[in-house]
Amino acid sequence: MDLKILQEISDRLYHAKKDRKPIEPITSEYPEIVFSDAYKIQSLNLDREMNLGFKVIGKKIGLTSKAMQGMFGVYEPDYGVILDNMVFNDGDTLKIDQFISPKVEAEIAFVFKDDLVGPGVTPVKVLQATDFVFPILELIDSRIKDWKIQIYDTIADNASASGVVIGGVKRIIDFIDLKYIPLIFKKNGQIFDTGIGANVTGDPVYSISWLANKLAEYGSSIKAGEVVLSGAITKAVSVNQNDWVTGDYGDFGEISIGFI
Repeated sequence: MDLKILQEISDRLYHAKKDRKPIEPITSEYPEIVFSDAYKIQSLNLDREMNLGFKVIGKKIGLTSKAMQGMFGVYEPDYGVILDNMVFNDGDTLKIDQFISPKVEAEIAFVFKDDLVGPGVTPVKVLQATDFVFPILELIDSRIKDWKIQIYDTIADNASASGVVIGGVKRIIDFIDLKYIPLIFKKNGQIFDTGIGANVTGDPVYSISWLANKLAEYGSSIKAGEVVLSGAITKAVSVNQNDWVTGDYGDFGEISIGFI
């Protein structure tokens, strides 16, 4: 697609987020859009945010389950970028009106001591480069009206990323098998869903290796010190005013976020 059109779409997404007024699906107006177009739109808005002074602190991976991929008719995950103005702390209470139609996901995050530069990044290389892992909640929100998204819509919209909630227990990855990390996901004290780390591409480590190799296709990489969200362990929970969401990871810790 023409760069001028991609810039126009990025402008619309940026203002939809800023004004909290969603737009119609990009794919409805531009059915010819492909992966490279969608990631270009994402990068245009990333450049805009960085020019405003915000810094990249990490990345997120979406669509890591076969069920979600099937829903979108794709065969691989997608990714977005986390900025320093998107970080919240365990136990924070957020105003619901700063979002459009928010949801929360429970995930496992990696922090790296070495760069991971694809292609050729294997799960073993991921383990070697990892400094530590910890529980994290991701706030997702779609700037597309009513979440009527196809894969290209969500990629262009920074993989629907809206924030991260940091907490729980930091663990050295040598002493933990992420496939068996348990999760009890609660909304207002009631169990919403349960899962284990293996729900994320069979092992969250595989998700990270996919990302490192995918980033290489676009001339990017995972940097030392970055936080990377490996993907949702369960389905996302929708939230409204006065809701409270908790991810209980057993010995891995507990993390919560509220909305007013």
